[in-house]
Amino acid sequence: MPEGLTQGLDAQQLKDLMTFLLIAPLEPAALEATGPPAPRTRAEIEALRKSSQVAGSSNNAKPLHIVLAAGPKDHGPGEHDYPLWQTRWEKLLRLADGIEVSTAFGWPNAKQFERQTSLSFIRTIRAGQRSARCNSTHS
Repeated sequence: MPEGLTQGLDAQQLKDLMTFLLIAPLEPAALEATGPPAPRTRAEIEALRKSSQVAGSSNNAKPLHIVLAAGPKDHGPGEHDYPLWQTRWEKLLRLADGIEVSTAFGWPNAKQFERQTSLSFIRTIRAGQRSARCNSTHS
């Protein structure tokens, strides 16, 4: 420890510092899954495919509309870069057939909420802000 560091600390601050330095950090939760999930059955896939068809359309599949909502970058370099996440995933998702992507900075607008199939937020939600409707999906 640097010389003189503790001289400017009161008893509680010194206790907090020593606790931080001497107590091992919490370990992440153990992974409980053993191996990959079981493959979907043909019947499950067919049921999903049929539920996504639109009568009378030429391609018979509803486009998946994904809204990527991000907030301002609020961490240091290389950490939690929400706008970069949004830009990268928008480019990647637009490469897929049958996917429409829109982006929102902050909160999605009413039209985006109406059209979305999947809504993904990556941002900090602080007390007093709108409640987050994160990872909302419906068909």
